[in-house]
Amino acid sequence: MELSEAVSYKYGHRRPDDTLNVSYEPLTILDRLPQHFTNVTVLQLNHCHLTSLQGVEQFTELKHFSFKFNEIGSASEPERLVCRKSLTSMNFTGNDIEHLQACRY
Repeated sequence: MELSEAVSYKYGHRRPDDTLNVSYEPLTILDRLPQHFTNVTVLQLNHCHLTSLQGVEQFTELKHFSFKFNEIGSASEPERLVCRKSLTSMNFTGNDIEHLQACRY
């Protein structure tokens, strides 16, 4: 399932307040969303079976990002978010990157 499909199913056309939560949806890709969905400050993508963060760059106003228990194994994936000045917390608990010595997020 694409992110746009999960968001449409859960939110329809109404904009979420500040949090976009599509946890527990079996996502395959973070495809492009309409802007009124991408300016959220909290993004929760927990337990979605994702292997890549490609597409997360569209969320430009993030303060908190939760990506628990997915299938990220590369320490370079979280780097897609590192330059976000507004980002104050990232949670990658339960991903394979926790076991990499060079990765401290």
